[in-house]
Amino acid sequence: MKTKYRSAALIASAVLTLAPAAQASLLVGWYDFVEGGSIESADVNATGFSGSFAKAVTSRDLGGDNGGGSGLFYGDSGIASGSGNDGFLRTGANDSTRLTLLNNSGSAVTLDSLFFDAALRYNGSLGVSYRMGTSGAWVSLANFSPVVGFDPVAGGQFDFSDFSLSLIGAVPVLGSGNTIQFAFNGGSGAIDNIAITAIPEPAGLLALACLLGSGLMLRSRPRAIAAPATA
Repeated sequence: MKTKYRSAALIASAVLTLAPAAQASLLVGWYDFVEGGSIESADVNATGFSGSFAKAVTSRDLGGDNGGGSGLFYGDSGIASGSGNDGFLRTGANDSTRLTLLNNSGSAVTLDSLFFDAALRYNGSLGVSYRMGTSGAWVSLANFSPVVGFDPVAGGQFDFSDFSLSLIGAVPVLGSGNTIQFAFNGGSGAIDNIAITAIPEPAGLLALACLLGSGLMLRSRPRAIAAPATA
């Protein structure tokens, strides 16, 4: 391959490799929980996405992690904590606390990270698993050891442990029209400030890379030499 073609390929590859990393964005998030009901809709939904929680046990509208100086709050979304945004969602056993994310954006996305704050009532662990769609076997992703001391009767505590779970390569690409579920299995515990971020599929970046590569090759093409004039 000649140098000009190799340069074009390298530029195109760089566009596809580096650009998506800067485009991770918030898809859904929860921070203000209400008591009662079996479903908790997301407080924030990106255009084309919707999220909901199926509750194992009732959530509370007071006593969660207010996101102060304890670490992550809503991941890297920049959403500030405030008055009233301190409820929590109680976890149960047997994958009964389920987060459902639906992609109706028209484009596939690569899920980037799952952020959440968590606390347990007793020593133990909080397991996170996923499945594509709303049926089938759950696939374990990770187990965490949140701070102990959560008391659902007294309203919880305000210093939960902060966690982030990378989803890149751990879960499949979420196509448009498809659903993914995440389950939190922690027995007697609580989660708060939950968010999912994603990296959009680079369809537009592919077109940009092709244009850049084509432009470089055209610019590098030698000009035709005019035929000598004849008498």
